[in-house]
Amino acid sequence: MTTKQFDAFRDLMSLQERMNRMFQDSLSRSRGEEEEIAAAGAWRPPVDIYEASDRIVLRADIPGVVQNEIDLRIENGTLRLRGERRMPDGAKPEDYHRIERPFGTFVRVFSLPSSVDPGSVKAEYKNGILEVTLPKRQESQARPVAIEVR
Repeated sequence: MTTKQFDAFRDLMSLQERMNRMFQDSLSRSRGEEEEIAAAGAWRPPVDIYEASDRIVLRADIPGVVQNEIDLRIENGTLRLRGERRMPDGAKPEDYHRIERPFGTFVRVFSLPSSVDPGSVKAEYKNGILEVTLPKRQESQARPVAIEVR
């Protein structure tokens, strides 16, 4: 009988990673959008999201997508990124020996916190990376509070 050394930290990290994936998949979409996403495309561009004191920034890797093929919308408290990466002109899938980069349409939907000011959102597309800056409302930003001494 072989014995296996128990590594609680490794097992805990594995569990945390699985839970994060599960919550990301379920919480990043609102009702009814799963069917739309499944019908829209089979690939999901990778996205990084970070938060600073005055803004939230989303970066999506979408190289090869032409700017006019990108649709970015804010509606009903969500940010929706939709687009399409097309095969090069004249190329046919049957002519390829290997296709590892996904082609076709994609949709990503993210719930926005109420602290975001939807009227001030800006987006920039450069070198295949879409960067969306979501400024926070002034009243939701952290600020120091003076303490009176009596």
